[in-house]
Amino acid sequence: MKKKHALTLSVICLLGSMPVAGAAENPFADIPADHWSYDAVRELADGGIVEGYAANGGFQGDAAMTRYEMAQITAKARARSAEADNNQKATIEKLSAEFSDELANLGVRTDNLEARLDNVTWHGRWRYDWNTRNYEANSKHRNPLKNIIRFRLNSSININEHWSGHGRVDYDVQKDETGPATVTAQQIYAKGSYDRLGITLGRFGAYSSNSHGMFIDEDITGAEVRYAPDKKWLLVFDAARKDDASLLRGTQGDVDATGTYLSLEADYGYGKLDGGAAIRHMRAAHTLQSAGADSFSVADFGLGYRFDKNFKLTGDYAISSAVDASAITKFANASRHAVSLQLDYKGANKAKPGSWGAYLAYRSLSPFAAAYATYDQSLGLLGYKSLKGVEIAGSYALEKNIVATVKYFLGRDTLAPDNKDRMTGVWTRIELFY
Repeated sequence: MKKKHALTLSVICLLGSMPVAGAAENPFADIPADHWSYDAVRELADGGIVEGYAANGGFQGDAAMTRYEMAQITAKARARSAEADNNQKATIEKLSAEFSDELANLGVRTDNLEARLDNVTWHGRWRYDWNTRNYEANSKHRNPLKNIIRFRLNSSININEHWSGHGRVDYDVQKDETGPATVTAQQIYAKGSYDRLGITLGRFGAYSSNSHGMFIDEDITGAEVRYAPDKKWLLVFDAARKDDASLLRGTQGDVDATGTYLSLEADYGYGKLDGGAAIRHMRAAHTLQSAGADSFSVADFGLGYRFDKNFKLTGDYAISSAVDASAITKFANASRHAVSLQLDYKGANKAKPGSWGAYLAYRSLSPFAAAYATYDQSLGLLGYKSLKGVEIAGSYALEKNIVATVKYFLGRDTLAPDNKDRMTGVWTRIELFY
C-alpha cells in the first residue's frame, strides 16, 4: 500500500488540489478486481479517450487500483469528453457518478479539472468511406456506390465552474446521387454539471446507451437532464425536436417535418453487467398521418456482459406501439419489433498501432422500433431501418491516430414483399484523428 499512497499523493500534487478533509471511509481502499469500472476504463483506453493516470502515464488494466487512482482516470476522461462518441460519454458519466465522492475529496470538481486545460480546445477527424449495397429486387441490382469524405471539427470552451460550451462542424463531400458538398453546424450546445445532476441544452447527440444505440444515435434539438441517484444507476430525460426531415426518414417522398421526441431512460452498470430500459414517444407530420398514425411509442431494453478484457456480449430489444400503416404500401410488412445480438472481441485503439478488434452481430430492425439505430448497415432500399441479417466486422490501427474498418452484411430487407429481397453490403472506412 505504500506505493499506492505515494501514487495518490503525486496525483493530488499534480492536480494542485486542497488537502483532503472529512474524507469518505477509507479513501485509499482497493477496488475489487471484478469491479465494472476496470472494464469501463479499459474501453475508454481502447478508444483513445484516456491514456492512463498522471503518475505513470499508462493504464495497467491488470493492476489493482485504489478508488482515488480510478477517480483521477475518470477526471482525465471527463476533460476529454468532447472527443468521445455517445457511447463513451455514457461510460464517462457512469464513472463520474461512481467516483463522485473521491473527486470531491480531492478538492477539485470535474469541471474545474477541465478548466485547467486551455479555455478553448479543438480536435476532430478526417475520414473516407467507400460503401456499396446490393439488392436482388432492385432492377440495377447494385445500389450506387458511395464515396464519402468528411472533415469534422469539434470545439469546447469552459464558461464557469458549472457550464461549458461545445460545437461541431461537418464538411461532407459525397460522390453519389445525393448532390454537392455541404457544410453543416451539426451541434452547438451548453453543458452544465451540478454534482450528480447534468444538464445539456441546444443541439446535441442523443444515444440510447441502455440498448447500446439500437434505438437512437443521432442529433436532437432541445434539453437533456441526467441524474445519478446512486453509483449503479443513471437516469436520462430528453425533451427535444427531431428536425432532419420526417421522423421516419426515407427516400420515397416523405414530407419534411420537425418531430417531437420525448424519452425517459434508466442506465445500469455494476460489476461486469451494463444495460437498462427506456420508454420513448415520437410525434411528427410524416406520411403515416394518412394512416392515422402520426405518433407512436417505443420501449427498448438492453443487457451487456463482459466476460474478460477481450470478450463482451450485448443483447438489445425494442418494441413499438401498434401502428396501423396498412394504408401505406411501403409499410405493409413493417415489424413492431427490433433485436440485436453482438459479440465483441478486443478493439482497435487509435493510440496503439497494431491494435485491432472484431465483432459478429445478428440484427432484425424495424423503422418504428429502431428508427435512428446506430448501425452503419441498417437502411433498406426505401431508406428506412429495415434490414435483417448477420454482420461481421473488423478494425485495425494502422498507425497512431489512423484506424481502418471493414464490415460485411448478409441478410434481407424486411420491407420488401414477403421479405424476399436479399441484400449484401460492404462498408469500409479509414479515419485520421487529430
